[in-house]
Amino acid sequence: MSNLKIILKYTLLNSLKINKLFSKRERRVTAAGLGIACLGIFLIAEIFVTYYMILFSMIFEELGHIELLYPFVFTICAIACFFITLFKANVYLFRTKDYDLLMSLPIKPSVIITSKIIGLYLYNLLIAFIMIVGADIACMIRGASAVYLIYSLVAIIFIPLLPVTIASFIAFLFGFIPIRQKIRNIIATILSILLICGLSVFYYFMFKGMSNEENPFDAYAKIATYYFPGYWLYLAMIRNNIISLLLFLAVSVLPYGIFVFIVSKSFLKINGKLSRSVTNKNYKLSKEKYNTSGVVKTLFKKEMRTITNTSGVLVQYLGGPILSIIWAIGMPIMINSYAEGEAIEVIQAISSILIGLVAIMLAISLTLVSTTTSSISLEGKSFWVLRSAPVDTKQVFYAKLLVNIIICVPIALIDMLFVAIYTKANVLISILMTIFVLGFIFFSSFMGLLVNIKHHRFDYDNPLKAVKQGKSVLIMMLIDMGLVVICGIIMGISLYLGGFLLACIFGTVVSVICAVVSGYILFTNGIEKYENIVC
Repeated sequence: MSNLKIILKYTLLNSLKINKLFSKRERRVTAAGLGIACLGIFLIAEIFVTYYMILFSMIFEELGHIELLYPFVFTICAIACFFITLFKANVYLFRTKDYDLLMSLPIKPSVIITSKIIGLYLYNLLIAFIMIVGADIACMIRGASAVYLIYSLVAIIFIPLLPVTIASFIAFLFGFIPIRQKIRNIIATILSILLICGLSVFYYFMFKGMSNEENPFDAYAKIATYYFPGYWLYLAMIRNNIISLLLFLAVSVLPYGIFVFIVSKSFLKINGKLSRSVTNKNYKLSKEKYNTSGVVKTLFKKEMRTITNTSGVLVQYLGGPILSIIWAIGMPIMINSYAEGEAIEVIQAISSILIGLVAIMLAISLTLVSTTTSSISLEGKSFWVLRSAPVDTKQVFYAKLLVNIIICVPIALIDMLFVAIYTKANVLISILMTIFVLGFIFFSSFMGLLVNIKHHRFDYDNPLKAVKQGKSVLIMMLIDMGLVVICGIIMGISLYLGGFLLACIFGTVVSVICAVVSGYILFTNGIEKYENIVC
């Protein structure tokens, strides 16, 4: 137990970089500012989740069972923990930079793997806390029993265990597949995307398959019962059923113990396999390639290889575009499904407003994680190779920008074209809203690269950390959300003063101006800052 405490302490100090708080004054100030920013984001996330929990509580109150919100949240929480762990478990557990150091210590592999699993668990514990506390607040507002808070504490502690264990076990099994690392990454990416799309399709057909006599809110009650461990805890909450509570605890805790036992026996073997499979990932900018392919094309290929080499990074980048497709297809069809007999008339009546709403959602989802916000960081310790190459800085920027543009722009055009044709929206409004979305994409691309130049990170052991935990990604998400709010306010005022067309014009103008200004800053001040980066 003492060894486990030491390993956990070392892991937390290393990952959170707490030691830097006690070094130089400038670092303490930076760390304090970052801590305040993280606290602010945590509070915003809690408020956001609580708001939606209140909306869902109204749905379950309509069904006459406000307490059904809890198993529903348990299910959503388990799904979120599963996906979060699935994307990072393989590298976090088996391909860490500190593997050689840990194995040189007189500590059993079971202790090391236990500390790694606990680290993943603590990360998911924060997600569970935000979601379940939001549900608590919503239920208390609606007059639910205060006794539920005790069971909520149990849920926060134990709900993440099973999904973390299952996702980690999948990553463990995937490490034994005797294929090249590149092929393994491609398979992992495809399976992850199919899983996300499958959940979205399942959610849609939950409502699509209901008859007109059924309450559409019943679908949420069905979702609440699908995650059976969470439903057992729900039965314990409302009936004080000890057997259900014990079943929930057993199903949550026992698989974790079994997983630790199995993995500890093969920990050395799987790490050996994975370490051999990733040794061919160094990229060399050869003179032959440079001369035959063109500078920007060669750099673009390098950027794409960097992204595709880690499935978690690629899935993180593709999450927003996939979400945009779901919004573009799902929103008009869902409204059409609920409109019943007068569907065509209803869709045509709100077509312009609908395409405006879809455009805003596309702008949010397509700028959720821009590839440029971590493209400098992903160079890692080999950044000096790129800096010493005989290429112009503008060409480097073109290649990095081109990755995000190629991923997002075609999807945005297809999404907006589908919505415009399906809703038969006004042509002028459709064009304006398409330009509005493209302006957001270019702004996010330019500004994301500019922010990453300022706040790059090379000291990571897992490329996914540069994407999920990079300061530039966090800053850019706040900037994008701030611009959405500003555009929303301007469009709201314009809508009140002169109608929806005027709102679209002003929103588009703001989007385009932001894109042009950010591009100008990037190719002037950004070039200077990039050339002053010290490896």
